[in-house]
Amino acid sequence: MAMQFYASPEQIMRDRSELARKGIARGRSAVVLSYEGGVLFVAENLSSALH
Repeated sequence: MAMQFYASPEQIMRDRSELARKGIARGRSAVVLSYEGGVLFVAENLSSALH
């Protein structure tokens, strides 16, 4: 059984916003929406490893 690591919600949001800024700095589009149930982050996936 894999051990799951804990990250505070604040740390997760900081990490996500940092990733979004890096993507935008590279000219990649991203859409981030906050809603009652959480946050939706959508971006193009250029990886050929995922279908």
